[in-house]
Amino acid sequence: MLSAVADCSVLQTHGKVSTRHRPQGRARDRLSVAHAAVEAMPSSITSPCWLLLLALLNALARARAFSLGINARGSVISCRTWCGEDTAVTGTIRPGRGSPLRMNQSYKNDAEAEFYAKRLLDLITHNTLLTANTYWMELRGNMYIEWLNRYIEERGGVEDVGWHAFFAGMLRAPPEDVVVKKLIKSPRGGSGNNPFLADRKPVEYNETIEPTTIARRLMEIREQVAEQLGSDLQQIAAENARLQADYHFEASSELGPDRAQALRLSSLKPMTDVDPSSGTGNPPRRRSTYKDALELVTAASMRRVKTELRIRGDMVTLDWLDRFSSRELEQRGNALLESLFAGPMVLIKDPLRDRPQVVEPLKVAQEIMQGREVVAEELITVLKGVPQDHLAMTVSLLNEKWESTGDPESGEPDFRES
Repeated sequence: MLSAVADCSVLQTHGKVSTRHRPQGRARDRLSVAHAAVEAMPSSITSPCWLLLLALLNALARARAFSLGINARGSVISCRTWCGEDTAVTGTIRPGRGSPLRMNQSYKNDAEAEFYAKRLLDLITHNTLLTANTYWMELRGNMYIEWLNRYIEERGGVEDVGWHAFFAGMLRAPPEDVVVKKLIKSPRGGSGNNPFLADRKPVEYNETIEPTTIARRLMEIREQVAEQLGSDLQQIAAENARLQADYHFEASSELGPDRAQALRLSSLKPMTDVDPSSGTGNPPRRRSTYKDALELVTAASMRRVKTELRIRGDMVTLDWLDRFSSRELEQRGNALLESLFAGPMVLIKDPLRDRPQVVEPLKVAQEIMQGREVVAEELITVLKGVPQDHLAMTVSLLNEKWESTGDPESGEPDFRES
């Protein structure tokens, strides 16, 4: 029996040893390291030292010398060390009540969450710019499109500098005078853009572009995009239910998988459609924004599933999922899950085990779908904070302008004209 003491509570580990040959040499050293790690491991693996130890043990697992796993519910940590061909030691640690150890879909890494939150904010900013271009094209505001393209070329786009620096630089930019050329209409009537009408004279006039006004308008559109996307992401559970229903329909249909899929696609209604009775239609790029966000949510959930498989010690399923994702590089979002649904069960022979291990793509897809709901809830919270982010940035820039225009001695701004 092994024991581990942490947080003033005793955690019991019941291990059973099967030995056909006594461990010798390096195998015995690995066994000692494993026993020492299990005996000293606390119930809360949060400190950097324990995380470093966990990484070392996972490295040993890659070498097929050691495996450390946590089950899907976070209630069991398993430790296994191979000492020679036929010797194995297995121990189990059960965290005490109130342990902060949380696994499966409640697992959350702060750095990873921040990474995907940043990607989501950059995503809605990119779609905001495309939406604004659509509005300007409808209103014949080509000069704003040209100015925005020139601004991105000179100072970098959202993907280069991030949304905060992108808008902050635009709010600080001075007004610019541009020359607009426009063809007047023919005196005989007709469109001035008709190439068959002669004697068309271009008219030039000056126009002042205020980047501050453009930035504020873009931030208003960005808030609308964030609000709409947050509403759409609440349909992830319905999206998952539809995918499973489609899978069971195709599996049980007598039409065959190809004809069943064609029938399903012909009657498919996008999840982002708006109720016609509401009097409002889809704004530009709403459906494509949702599709991009859905792919991001699926990628984040898949990454978490891989992390949990690594922590649980299920290296066979993890390796299979890595190979699957590398083969299906073009499959994202729902298409990736549909590929998993269509995949057959796989038998993988492990030389260290008597029985082959079974990998069920259907169960992997269900874990990813369950994780999508958790990730979507987290990203909805991020989207709700977009107006506050804009307000904080505006206040910061106003304070910066106040300090730059103020009198150093009086501490008050100087509004006198130079």
